[in-house]
Amino acid sequence: MIFVDDSKEREADIFIDMDSTRKVVFSFDFDDYEGEKVNIRVRAEAGCGDIDEEDIDYTVPGECEIDVYNLMVEDDDEIIFKIKNRGDLDTRVDYSIFIDGYEEEEDDIYIYEGDSKTIRFEFDDLEYGKTYIIEVKAEARCGDRDNAKISYTKSHECSGRYIESYRCSGSWVQKLYRNTDCTVEWRYWQLCSFGCSDGKCVGEPGQGIPDSKPEGSGCGLVISSFEVPSGIHAGEPSHVSAVIRNSGTSTKDAYMDVFLNGGYLGRKSFVLSPGSSTTKVWNYLVPGDAYNIRIFVSSHDCGTGISREKSVTSGTTGTCNYNQVCEEGETWHSCPYDCEKPEHDYQKPTSVVVSPRSMDVSLYKSKVISVKIGSFIKQDFTMSVEGVPQDWLSYNPVINVEGEKTAYVFVNPKEKGSYTLVVRTKAVGEGLNFAEDVRIFVAQEDVSHVPDGDGITGMVVGFFTNIYTIIILIIIAAAVLAWYSVNYLREEDKVRFE
Repeated sequence: MIFVDDSKEREADIFIDMDSTRKVVFSFDFDDYEGEKVNIRVRAEAGCGDIDEEDIDYTVPGECEIDVYNLMVEDDDEIIFKIKNRGDLDTRVDYSIFIDGYEEEEDDIYIYEGDSKTIRFEFDDLEYGKTYIIEVKAEARCGDRDNAKISYTKSHECSGRYIESYRCSGSWVQKLYRNTDCTVEWRYWQLCSFGCSDGKCVGEPGQGIPDSKPEGSGCGLVISSFEVPSGIHAGEPSHVSAVIRNSGTSTKDAYMDVFLNGGYLGRKSFVLSPGSSTTKVWNYLVPGDAYNIRIFVSSHDCGTGISREKSVTSGTTGTCNYNQVCEEGETWHSCPYDCEKPEHDYQKPTSVVVSPRSMDVSLYKSKVISVKIGSFIKQDFTMSVEGVPQDWLSYNPVINVEGEKTAYVFVNPKEKGSYTLVVRTKAVGEGLNFAEDVRIFVAQEDVSHVPDGDGITGMVVGFFTNIYTIIILIIIAAAVLAWYSVNYLREEDKVRFE
């Protein structure tokens, strides 16, 4: 008998001669166990009475597939490409970069299932006007291979961008910047509160950028999407958004830390059940003409994590001559070395305002509660109302907002009394929750009006009420006309007799 995870899968009888051995082969479909560890146990019972068994732990191979794509050369000296793990196994990938058949770089990288990595390699020995064949070969240690190849001719122009090279200047970290004419200069990158050493700020407790050590972490967290809008001007609001998935088998008490130009911005905490995903958004102000944004995702029971970062170009180029004088055209966002930070906060937070907070309502009469929502990023808001029967209410449960929008809750009470409504809204992208109470007093219906919903009876009563009003008006008009006619005739007779 053969058991897989204590489930009996096969059973057969065989005859074995004395002092002999027989090999037994069974076929079994492990498709439902790919990438998992299973226990396989064999139990044998001899007709003469003896019993024996043996078991092993076996890890079923999963699907191994990698893809090398988006191979390009940027700014004439940086080779960029991506490797995506399209299989269902976490794996380490060895890759090599070849230029005209010569291997120039060899390295490896760990990639979670469904995740992708961007690799950058700077190579300064390419000659202007010459055409090169650039190839990347990658081999996953789980077995799959892939490669990509392009033809590239180096031009005589450069695009302005930061280069990953740092140094200290007093308490500042400077980063190397290459101009469009291919010249380079050091630019002030980050002011350090506790001093600068070896091109890095001396870290504050809990404020440093953690290392990413995915291999062996067992966290199971995957950043499925990482987006930062470009083209937004310095000083204007922007945001970074990430879709985070728990690919593990246990619930994660996780968090996302955000860093701007190496400085710590803050943390978003959340709980993820196995197989679920969440979208986290962090709002910030664009600091200058070019900057770096980075996120680090981990869980409290893990200690290590994964990160994503992006160098972003804003919609305008800030000016800064680094003379410690804030001159015209310079702002704190584009030139923090020369200009002081303003006292007020430019970032307008997400807000929800409910009005009115209390109101009187007649029975069967509708009134409206307005919910004014403000969000400078585009995101969905969910809304729910509690405290009264739902058939008294009418509202849209999901509102998409970018800027400002007002939603409405229509209340049509059907029983008199005093009630407290709770209007709950949630900014889905940011994970923010809002709740406001609205006090409502429902009085007896006004007897001079027919209650809403009385159907034909109400229509008939209303009709006859209007008829009586018209008759009274006609009688009054006739009386006035008669009075005027009598007085007019008297005046005519008086004139005639005279």
